[in-house]
Amino acid sequence: MNVAARLRRIVLALAVLAIVTYGLAEERFALSFVLALVAAGGWWVTESKVGRGLPRWVVGIVLVLIVARTAAEALTGEFSISPFSLFLASIIVVKLWEQRQLRDYAQILSISLFLNIGSILNSNTFVVGLLLVLSVPAFVYAVMLMQIYAGHVRVAGGAVCGTPPLVVPRSSRSQLAWVTGVSLVLGLAMSIVVFIILPRDVGRDAFGNFARPAVGRVNGFTDHVQLGTSGLISESESIVMNVQVDALAGVYERAFPNRNLYLRGAVLDSYDKGMWQRSARAPTVHSDGAPGVTIHLGTPASGEEVLLHVQYRGTASDQQRTPIFTALRPQAVTMQDGSGRLLYYERTREVFREGPRSEIAYQLTCVLPTFASETTWTRGLAEFDSPALQSLAERLARNSGMEPDPSRRPVEDDARLARLFESYLRDSCTYTLDIVAPTPGREPIEWFVFEHRKGNCEYFASALAAMCRTVGIEARVVAGYFAAEDEEGTGKYTVRQSNAHAWIEARVGPQRWQVYDATPPSNLAEITQTKTGLFASIGRWLDRVEDLWSSNVVNFDEQSRDTL
Repeated sequence: MNVAARLRRIVLALAVLAIVTYGLAEERFALSFVLALVAAGGWWVTESKVGRGLPRWVVGIVLVLIVARTAAEALTGEFSISPFSLFLASIIVVKLWEQRQLRDYAQILSISLFLNIGSILNSNTFVVGLLLVLSVPAFVYAVMLMQIYAGHVRVAGGAVCGTPPLVVPRSSRSQLAWVTGVSLVLGLAMSIVVFIILPRDVGRDAFGNFARPAVGRVNGFTDHVQLGTSGLISESESIVMNVQVDALAGVYERAFPNRNLYLRGAVLDSYDKGMWQRSARAPTVHSDGAPGVTIHLGTPASGEEVLLHVQYRGTASDQQRTPIFTALRPQAVTMQDGSGRLLYYERTREVFREGPRSEIAYQLTCVLPTFASETTWTRGLAEFDSPALQSLAERLARNSGMEPDPSRRPVEDDARLARLFESYLRDSCTYTLDIVAPTPGREPIEWFVFEHRKGNCEYFASALAAMCRTVGIEARVVAGYFAAEDEEGTGKYTVRQSNAHAWIEARVGPQRWQVYDATPPSNLAEITQTKTGLFASIGRWLDRVEDLWSSNVVNFDEQSRDTL
C-alpha cells in the first residue's frame, strides 16, 4: 500500500463529501455540485503531475477575495453559520487547486471537519447525520495515515517532493486496521456516554442565532403563521396522530360533513407585519392532567356529544407546550397516557399540555352545539388596516346584495358574507407549495390577493380572515390538521404531517364560531390523499427513519435520558 497515494485519495474523498453534506444541509444542491466538481478538477490537475497547480500569489489573491466577501456579509447583516460554511467550502476548493505540501493536506482535513460541524449546526436531518457518521471512520483513518507519512517525511528530510514513496507491507496493514478499529470503538463508546450524561440545553442560546438547527422546510403544524418567506415546501407523510371518532348514527355526519375533521391546534388572532400569532391571554382552567382524571373545560354547552380518542405521537418541533388537538366545542379531556399541566382558554377553546415532550393519548369529549335563532346579538370589534382589501370586500358585498357597513348590516348576513369571500378566494387564487416572497415592503396579504394570486393554505386563510375583518366580521386564523383519511368508514383516522392545515373561524353568533376554508376543495383532497407506488412507499419509509432519528437523537432530552 502506497501511503502517500492512499492519503491523497482519502483527503479528496473527505473534502468532496464535506461539500456535498454542506449542500444537503443548506439545500443548495446546484452550488455544492459545482464546488465538488471544481474541487475534484483541482485535485486531478495538481496530482496528475508534480508541480502543477495555481501559483501561491494567485491563491493568496483568491483567499483575500473570499475573506473580504465573508467579512462584508457579516458586517451588513446578522452573521450566521451559512455564510461561514460557504467560506469554508470555498477555502477547500482553493486549497485543492494549489501546489500542496504535507501541511496543506492537514489543513484540508481540518477545514473539511469544521465544514461538517457547520452542516450539522445548520441541519439535523437524518441524511446529514448519516453522511457525518460515514465520514468519521474515514477521518480517523486519514489521521492515522497522516501521522505515518509525516514521520516518513521528517526522516527523509522534511520535504514531500523528492521523498521516496512509503509502502506499507501487507503484514503491517492488519495492524493499522486494528489500531483504527480500536480508536473508533473507544471514540464511539465515549461519545455515547457523553451524549447520554450531558445536561440538555446547556449553552443553548450562548451564540444567539449563529446556529439554529432545523429539520428543513417541511409542511407541518405551527403555532404561528409567517407570511412573506419563499421556498418550496416539501411534504412528509410521517404519521403524527391516530384519531378514533365515536358518535351516534346521524351525529357523525352532522358534526363532520363528508367525514372530514378539522383538528384545532392553535388559534391565531393577532396580526402584525405578515405574522399571525396568539394574542396574550390567561388560561381559564389549569390543572394537573394525571392519567385517568377527567378535567372539565369551561362552561358546559348543550348539544350532541362526540368522543375523540387521540394517540398523538408528536413532531420534532414540539417542546415544552404540546397542543391538545380538539374539534367542535371541547367539554372535557381525560389523559390516558402522558402527564403534565393542562391549560384551557375559554375564549378561543384551546387546550395545551405543559410538560416534557412525549407521546400522549387522551379522550376528548366534544359537543356539536345547538344554536337557536340569533338575530339580536352585538358584534365585537373587528378591523384590518387595508384600504385595498376593504374596497374589494365592500364591492363583493354590494354586488351580492349585502350591506358592507356592519353598523347597518343584519348580523344574520355575516355567515353569508364570509361564505362569499371564501368562494371568491377559491375561484380567483391558485394553491401551490412553491412559495414566492412578495416584493420588499409589500404587504403579503394584499400582494397575494391582488398580484401573485398563488400561495399555500396560510395565504388563503390569512386573506379570508383579513377580508372578513375589513367589513366588521370577527375572524381568526386556526392552525391544525385536516383529516380525511378515514379507514373504510370506521371513524379511525390516520393523520400525517402533510395534513397540517390553516383555515379560519368567523363569529356568526354570540357563542358561535363557524369554520370557513378558502383553500380550493380539490387541493384539500390532495393534502389528505395517501400516495401509492414504489417511490411513495420508499418516501414513507424514509419519513419513519427521519422520525426515529428526530425523536431518539435530535430531541433526546431529560425525559428520554431518565427513561433510558
